[in-house]
Amino acid sequence: MKKLLVIVVGIALLLVGCAAPAATDAQDTAALTEQLQQMNETIQGLQQEITALQEGNATQAGDDTALQATPAPEPTAAPAENASAATAQATAAPSSAASQGTSSASTTKTVADYDLSGLQSEVDAVIAKANAATPGSDSSANYDTYRSLDRELEAMENQLDQCEDEAERDYRQGLLSRTDLRDVERQLEIMEDELDRAEDDLEYRFRIDD
Repeated sequence: MKKLLVIVVGIALLLVGCAAPAATDAQDTAALTEQLQQMNETIQGLQQEITALQEGNATQAGDDTALQATPAPEPTAAPAENASAATAQATAAPSSAASQGTSSASTTKTVADYDLSGLQSEVDAVIAKANAATPGSDSSANYDTYRSLDRELEAMENQLDQCEDEAERDYRQGLLSRTDLRDVERQLEIMEDELDRAEDDLEYRFRIDD
């Protein structure tokens, strides 16, 4: 726009310079003056347009600067349902622990329900019978006696195993506490050791390598 203004002013000056020699009378001078006034008005109009354009450019530049300076929006907070889920999990943990405690407290069996004293009496009787047997001179009869006593000892061991299996099953079902289960297992293990020693003594006396 500034270049256009300069060109218009140059043309005006050129016309004035060319018209001055030709203006030989008052009429020509008046016509030239009118032309100059029109040109001056045109120049003023152009200057106003230039000023308006400059102001418009400045306003747009200010808007662009303000837009660039606007901070990015902050991230929104986590949804409320996430907090609710965390609260539900925290609440479920104590509830689960309480359920386990209730299950442990609701056991209905104790060590007395497995008649360990009765089993001990049977073990003692079988061991006493095995210890009382003595080999004779007949090797075939000795072997038959040994096999009969050995089968009784093995049958007694099977009874102890069945009792242990029952106690473990009751514990898994929540009917027997962990402490009582260990007590049952400890007493049964003592009986099994007694039966094993009786079997070894029987083999030694009857000279049987089974």
